[in-house]
Amino acid sequence: MMDIKKFIQIEMIKHDVPSMATIAKRCGWYPQGLDSRLRNGTLRVNDLQKIADSMGCDVDIQFIDKK
Repeated sequence: MMDIKKFIQIEMIKHDVPSMATIAKRCGWYPQGLDSRLRNGTLRVNDLQKIADSMGCDVDIQFIDKK
């Protein structure tokens, strides 16, 4: 399973976002704060929504039944 930081980095490439610092700035955070959230695993759903907004995206989280 891919970790959230790697997923965000892939999306950054797709949406021409140059750096994590750019995302942090667009979200109104310090770059160290974003890095800390990612490193410590304290990123919340609303944080993920802000990150998506900063790249012009939406977030769609689903629970899918196992078969």
